[in-house]
Amino acid sequence: MDTFEKFSRKSELEHIAHNFTVQLKQLMIEKPNAFDHAVNRCGLSSIESPNFSDFDKMLVECRKHKPSITLDLFSSLLVSDLGLIGDALTRVENLGEALSLMNSYHSMTSDKYNASMERIDDWVFIKATPFFGSNINKVEVVEEHFAGTWNLIKQLIQNPIDRDKLCIQCEYTEPEYGRKYYDLFGHNLHFEQSYTVMKFPAKWLTLPLAHADRASAVFFKNLCHRVLGKQTHQADTINQIRILLLSRNKREILTLEEVAEKLSVSVAQLRKRLYRQGTSYKTIVLEVRMTMATNYLSATTLSVKEVAYLLGYTHSHSFSRAFKAYYGYCASSIIDSKRNH
Repeated sequence: MDTFEKFSRKSELEHIAHNFTVQLKQLMIEKPNAFDHAVNRCGLSSIESPNFSDFDKMLVECRKHKPSITLDLFSSLLVSDLGLIGDALTRVENLGEALSLMNSYHSMTSDKYNASMERIDDWVFIKATPFFGSNINKVEVVEEHFAGTWNLIKQLIQNPIDRDKLCIQCEYTEPEYGRKYYDLFGHNLHFEQSYTVMKFPAKWLTLPLAHADRASAVFFKNLCHRVLGKQTHQADTINQIRILLLSRNKREILTLEEVAEKLSVSVAQLRKRLYRQGTSYKTIVLEVRMTMATNYLSATTLSVKEVAYLLGYTHSHSFSRAFKAYYGYCASSIIDSKRNH
């Protein structure tokens, strides 16, 4: 059998989501009922085959019971949890090549934000920007990407690295579990800043990796390219569809055929791309609708019926059922909560 036939983008996405979920369960061991509740909320009977949508929902639920869970999780994952990407990362020559490779395949681990790395003079700046319409907030983005990047750096290099040279700036106020930030990133950490960034000396990019092997690196990078496809740093197909849905100028939701035409691909090609990314057009439409619904209900005085109309639902009760199935609570509870406060 051809080595490439053993893998697919879909199987790799499922493998990574499974690894993340197993580690999440381990970190929630002191609150097993909360984790089981999160699994049930996703409609899963077990954690054997979650997709990333399932994992994201579980993480949101677990965060309600353990606010630091995102930081804990992404600072404890192993490079091997990243499947084929992890195999390639451990074999490239230096840290700079590894971080560039990780950014190139960022959509394999998250489709909620864009990750970027920029070198300016003697410093490297790491940033993470939530995609427009994403449900994730800035705190979760920082904890996921910055903790994950720092964790990756520490695992890949040969020798201990000077943590005092790492600098983290956050726009938000220090959370109640702020001590964990300092334990992870060190003392050069500042909250309530004008912008959010992680930076470190550019010379770190040339640091050799502990298990670098040029021949193996070429093999695994080619394998990633063939199985996972050539990635982009910004809008992949999923994000392009989100943007089209969010920027529509009428209440009707675009059809799959209309989206395919706007993206200059056939319907079959679009379905295939989404399948490879572990999702479907129906799933993306639901995610976008629910995100917009939360925004409308939280930030406006619109009624549930008016929100349902704006989101293209024929009947408000259809919207209410979909909302409760997605979030686990009624849309009207958001309005009630605003009134009580």
